[in-house]
Amino acid sequence: MRFHRNWLALLTFATGTFACSLSQAESVTLPSRAEVHRPAADEAYAALSVQLPASEATRDVEQVLVLVDTSASQVGEFRERTLALTNTLLGQLTGRQVSVWAVDVAHTPLTDGVVALDQAAIDSVNNALADRIPAGSTNLAAVLESATSELSADKTSAIIYVGDGFSAANLIAPEQLNQLTGSLAKRQIPFISYALGAQTDLQLLGILALRSGGVVLTDSADQEVAAAASQLNKALSAPVWYPESMQVSEGVILRPETALPVRADRETIYLAEISDAAQIQLTLSAGETEATAEFSAEVAEGHNALRALFQRAAYDNGLSVPTAGQVVLDAAKDTFEQHVAVMLEQANEAANAGRAEQSVQISQALLQLDPKNAAASKLLNVQQTAMLQPAEEAAPPIVTELDDLEQQRTDAPTALEQDLIEQYRNRSKVAGERLRLQVSQAIDQARSIIDDDPNAAISELKGILGAVRSAADIDPEIRQELERRIGNVVLEVRARREQIQNQRVRLEQELAEQEARRRVIEEMMLEEERLEQLIDQVRALLDDGYHGDVAAYAEAEAVAEAAVALVPFAGVSNSARFTAEAAGQLEDARYLRALRADRFLETLTQVEFSHVPFPDEPPVRWPSAPVWKALTERRKVWASVDLKDDTPAERRIHNALDEETELQFVDTPLQDALDIIGELHNITIKPKDLALEDAGISTDEPVTLFISGVRLRSALKLMLEKMPEPLTWVVEDEVMKITTVLDAELILETRVYPVADLVIPIQTLGGGAQGGGGLVGGANGFGGQQGGGGFGGGGGFGGGGGGFGGGGFFSIPAPAVDVDAKKKH
Repeated sequence: MRFHRNWLALLTFATGTFACSLSQAESVTLPSRAEVHRPAADEAYAALSVQLPASEATRDVEQVLVLVDTSASQVGEFRERTLALTNTLLGQLTGRQVSVWAVDVAHTPLTDGVVALDQAAIDSVNNALADRIPAGSTNLAAVLESATSELSADKTSAIIYVGDGFSAANLIAPEQLNQLTGSLAKRQIPFISYALGAQTDLQLLGILALRSGGVVLTDSADQEVAAAASQLNKALSAPVWYPESMQVSEGVILRPETALPVRADRETIYLAEISDAAQIQLTLSAGETEATAEFSAEVAEGHNALRALFQRAAYDNGLSVPTAGQVVLDAAKDTFEQHVAVMLEQANEAANAGRAEQSVQISQALLQLDPKNAAASKLLNVQQTAMLQPAEEAAPPIVTELDDLEQQRTDAPTALEQDLIEQYRNRSKVAGERLRLQVSQAIDQARSIIDDDPNAAISELKGILGAVRSAADIDPEIRQELERRIGNVVLEVRARREQIQNQRVRLEQELAEQEARRRVIEEMMLEEERLEQLIDQVRALLDDGYHGDVAAYAEAEAVAEAAVALVPFAGVSNSARFTAEAAGQLEDARYLRALRADRFLETLTQVEFSHVPFPDEPPVRWPSAPVWKALTERRKVWASVDLKDDTPAERRIHNALDEETELQFVDTPLQDALDIIGELHNITIKPKDLALEDAGISTDEPVTLFISGVRLRSALKLMLEKMPEPLTWVVEDEVMKITTVLDAELILETRVYPVADLVIPIQTLGGGAQGGGGLVGGANGFGGQQGGGGFGGGGGFGGGGGGFGGGGFFSIPAPAVDVDAKKKH
């Protein structure tokens, strides 16, 4: 239980969720494993592996950068597998913050920065990758430098790389590699790679993964793409711990000498030289959190490559040795074994050719790498013994060709020698026939795929050519024949590749031309369809106008203008505009003629109506002048009506403004002056601090004023105008507020004024100067408005009432006259 509790503290720290005090964390024991190689009794080399224990805790990655290798090496089935793996991986990362780059000589972003991944973004990335032609070499150093700038420093990040790992465009120098890995480790950005290609640089990928806290996954032909994508997705969430320092037991030298990140899904391996230690203890720490791993030096014999790997790591502090997991270390061991095998073969060839000194040099170099190599030791002893023998006693060199043997011997071979010769010839013949069959199969395979993937065909031929050249047990003539045959087929494939490339270029050009023609035709068809729709709209609007919708003519003209803008020089569009404009003008002319006729008839009607007389009985009786004056005085109350209902306090303030006051201030602060005025008139005065501050006026501004016998309204105006910026007052919220003029203008009130005299038309009275009777009108005069008066009937100039019109100016009735008496006269 103690181990479990301590491990949880370390794990939560590694995954960024450690919320407790680090001072409470105790030393944690990590799972470990040791592999020890002893080339001599006093010499031991080991591979010490540490790993975070398995747990359900995960690392929360907030942003992911996916790098997809699109260099020239990613062709054929590798390109197809890369595209499928990328598509599946992005599908599993849906919803996360992801950025995708295509990388070769330079990087090309396939997303608009770091975006929330959805299906539309995935489809866009897949289309861009499918359209991208593999070309150039990869500049991985420049890509990683740009990647650290792309990812936000305040978020947990990770990089996923899919490709072969070769940085052929710019070989990374040790200093640059150390700087890149240091930057990734400092930012805690693990570099997770999926090695995919004909040849992969596991060394570079392993170094980047080891120093950054990432992991290397290798491609396998029998592995499903979905499973590979799931491995990458799972590696994103694996816990990673970044220790800051380390300490190891005495008598042990570690390479590298720096603390490496520790993951839960792979081993972190240190190479060690052990001089005197049976038990080894390695302590890693970050702050106050410690993790301890214990190893036993008394373990089974390890691999021979450990000595060479440690010596290589000692040269550059482990920068060139990839130990990011057992898989990468096993790959390094395989490379070591292949190198040893090649050196041993070279030593044997030198010995067979009689070059004993060269064979000894190669064997000694081989023993420096692998002191326990028995074959190299035996070969070295044989050649050194042969070099020490006198020339006449020296053993004849080992020969493998019959011509050399015939030159040295003249006697007939013995039966045993003859039998051996026949066996050699038979083996050589069988090997030659077998290799010939393999070459034929490889050529047939290359020719079968030449049309689909000529680069893969060339790779197939190069592979079989290497097998032919490395075959040592076949007749040289057969080797030359097969090399010549393969070379001819290679030339044939290359010629076919150029032909396919030329055909592909021509096909792409033809497709581009066809696409351009198709787009032009589509644009023309769309233009014709749009023009037809506009003309139909013009026709419909003209029809609407003909049936009474007058506004349709203007709309038809606007639509016709749009048709002309679409096709300026087409006859149909210009004809539509002319027709719409003409129809609109004709409609306007028709309307105006009809309106003129209607108004003419209406005017004639008014003339006829004006000849109809009207009586002036009973007359209009106007009130006397005192009544009019009383009515006018009474209306003053309603000259301006405020819809706002003032409170008693506000009415008191308005009344106080009309009171007489006396003020004497000498450099009195504004606030004190306002307080004195408020006390004198029993009102509350408050300055609006915010408005005064915006205007740069303080309530401590000095006021000097001597005044008496004036209303408070005038005194306040004079005092406030003396401020650096003129001030004013408003009555609001039952207090008087002192504020700026600009602020006061923003305070509005709704008032109502009587406007009946402005909107009620003045009625024409009967009679009058220009009314009934007129100056020169009358029943028998020159025509008039209401009959009577003038020079016609009614008498005098007004007829019936004197003055200039019937009834006079004020329509005051004449004295009553007895009608019967008038008749008597």
